[in-house]
Amino acid sequence: MDLVKIGRFIAELRNEKKLTQEQLGKMINVSSQTVSKWERGVNMPNVSIMIDLCKVLGITTDELLLGEKTKKNNDSNSSEIIKEKSQVIFNGIKYYEKKAKNKFKKILLTISIIFISIIGILLSLYYITYYNQIKIYNIFSTDERFDLNGRIIFNPDNSIITINDLSYNDIYTGTDKEIKVKAMEFKLLIDKTIIFSTGDLSHFTISETSRLNGYLDKIKIDISSQSKDDYKICEADLDNFIIEIIYVDSNNEYQTIKINLNFEKVFSNNKFVSN
Repeated sequence: MDLVKIGRFIAELRNEKKLTQEQLGKMINVSSQTVSKWERGVNMPNVSIMIDLCKVLGITTDELLLGEKTKKNNDSNSSEIIKEKSQVIFNGIKYYEKKAKNKFKKILLTISIIFISIIGILLSLYYITYYNQIKIYNIFSTDERFDLNGRIIFNPDNSIITINDLSYNDIYTGTDKEIKVKAMEFKLLIDKTIIFSTGDLSHFTISETSRLNGYLDKIKIDISSQSKDDYKICEADLDNFIIEIIYVDSNNEYQTIKINLNFEKVFSNNKFVSN
């Protein structure tokens, strides 16, 4: 199929009918640029408008595909004409099959680009949501009399607090003047909200006492603050953590010790945040 020949044929017929490219385009509902591409041999008319174009130009579809008007011939030449027309139609079918395949490839490419874009957007949303959301802090006591090892982990789902090896040390530790305790209650608070508590002050033996560190050695804190809980721990709470120790001393008097906590960031999954 000779697109250049077909294009010249369309231009010739259009000029014979004294039509501009724009006028011809309006008659078959296409733009003048589309008509120009046909006449320059850049493209072929779509099958959907080929019949309308042929009606306007006064030719058959066979003549359009041949790029010239056919003449009546005697029987001796009829077989040759039929063969030529068949070849032209066959070439036309091949042309539109190729065009359809190219269109399918473009559609497939567009769908692929859209799919990849959606994946990219989802990954970006995940990155924005979770990036720099995992942070780990070590916990320290501000009271020099108390030593503890603790850690708090913040992530998008919950917060985890662990405190171990809590001990009391002053100048009397290890002597007869070391704090003696008959009963103890231990609380971990954020302001006035109790996050963790253990111990019981309601029952104790009057004559028996134990060292304060004997009670503290038994305390192991491992709690998870889920988003569904009444109180979800967040980084804004770090300045408000308090340990409160209430105990009954050897004189059966109630004593209270409050310990403020310090926090040091040791990990963040944002590489731009220095640890």
